[in-house]
Amino acid sequence: MSAMTTPEYLISNAEKYANESAISWKDANGNWVSMTWSEFCATTMGVARSLMAMGFQAGDNLSIYSYNRMEWYAAYAAANMCNGAAVGVYHTCSPEEVEWVVGNSDSKVVFVGTNPMDGGDPSKMCTHRLQATMGSLDKVETVVSMAGMDAIDHSSAVTWTDFMSRGADIPESAVMDRIASIKPSDTAALIYTSGTTGNPKGVVLTHDNFDYELECVHKITTYDQGDGYVSWLPCAHVFGQVADNHLWIRDAIHMRVVDNPLHSIDYCKEVQPHLFIGVPRIYEKVYSNLVAGLPPAFLLSLPGIGGIIKNKAKAKIGMSNVKYAITGAAPINQDILHLFHKLGVPLYEGYGMTETTAGATLNYDNNNRIGSVGKPFEGSGLRIDKPNENGDGEIQFNGRHIMAGYYRDPGPPPRR
Repeated sequence: MSAMTTPEYLISNAEKYANESAISWKDANGNWVSMTWSEFCATTMGVARSLMAMGFQAGDNLSIYSYNRMEWYAAYAAANMCNGAAVGVYHTCSPEEVEWVVGNSDSKVVFVGTNPMDGGDPSKMCTHRLQATMGSLDKVETVVSMAGMDAIDHSSAVTWTDFMSRGADIPESAVMDRIASIKPSDTAALIYTSGTTGNPKGVVLTHDNFDYELECVHKITTYDQGDGYVSWLPCAHVFGQVADNHLWIRDAIHMRVVDNPLHSIDYCKEVQPHLFIGVPRIYEKVYSNLVAGLPPAFLLSLPGIGGIIKNKAKAKIGMSNVKYAITGAAPINQDILHLFHKLGVPLYEGYGMTETTAGATLNYDNNNRIGSVGKPFEGSGLRIDKPNENGDGEIQFNGRHIMAGYYRDPGPPPRR
């Protein structure tokens, strides 16, 4: 495992890049608001101190029920600082789904935020849905409403401001001791994923799982401090967690948080990020917009067209600075990949799942075959078990990226 855990990288960033922007988002008027690394680290440390003041122990779990926002990242990082685990709950989850994830994960604390897809309908708001389930969540000791929101109507509920004041008597040294106690095998996150039958299962991902995943990614692509990244995939998703909660901090890149997933491409056009992570439907939208705005003669002339025109086309889709873009979760039309590569946009397909800490195979520069999902990570294994005459069979992986198991599942742990 790396010499440092993600919480230790965060503390290091606050020292090395104290006044550099770490995270930005837009306020209600559409103006950018930014926090530096020192400010974000101080906020996260404050969350960790308050958690400890309220009895959050090493090995405890907390849930975060919201779309992406600053408090999401602070709560996740603080859980890890306390040597606990964070549990993401999709902002679109129904009351029944919220009850299952929060209850099954034994979460002691729930941070509740916003659902930008609620359309102003109270029944779709995270606060409303959580409140409807509180009668069944007897293990939840505290519900924290994110900044600018009222507390829900429950005896366990507090506002963000009230919560942040509770850790005043906890010294930072106590948090540092918790960070120092983290072992590679300790749980960093529980990510609930739907199976073919029954309720979603909580995939247990350790600090070593994330460390190995990023170790492999860094052999493929690296980022400089301050490089841009647009956060739009829900942080409850494993893809989002790897990038938004770990890679972001370890590489000290500047993350811009989208206010609504429907606005992701608009943000890209404005930010021109160096890293973009997406699913086929996003790239399909980009492709359609690009092709609709280009004459057929232009498409036929690729790749011989001049660099200036290519650069304009890349800027139009928000990809002028991209060092690496990845697509996964479903097959992508190969025409999209071909066009992006002709434009000089390094878009690659990969394959993985929650149980493999996101990516397990990836294409990358000088190792790319369009129509495939790449090769397994170095140091991992892949095989097709009992293939039929067509070569079809169960895909089996091994390696350090394999989950520790399913939470509260009596079955045998996976072989790694």
